[in-house]
Amino acid sequence: MGIEELLAYLISTPGAGAVAYFIIKKVPWFWQYQDDVLRYIASALTAVISMSAFTGAVFLGFIPMPADALTWVSLLIGLALAAFGVATLAHAPELRKSEE
Repeated sequence: MGIEELLAYLISTPGAGAVAYFIIKKVPWFWQYQDDVLRYIASALTAVISMSAFTGAVFLGFIPMPADALTWVSLLIGLALAAFGVATLAHAPELRKSEE
């Protein structure tokens, strides 16, 4: 796997989410938090990984440079919202079970 494929994997929400959960399971600092808090941390970490990979891909020339600041912001916010949305959908069954 080359750098371009790695960045594409990390830009995708499932790829960034897999890396985020791997980090959470391996770094003892995260173990102090309860599961409901870890869901929010995982969503934020997924968003940061995805946005960082996107920025790296742009600066390495794999993705065209956004035209202006508004385009940059909208693309990064879109990645963050996708990360949060997919994490919410993935954990929706668990959240419904805890309410009962």
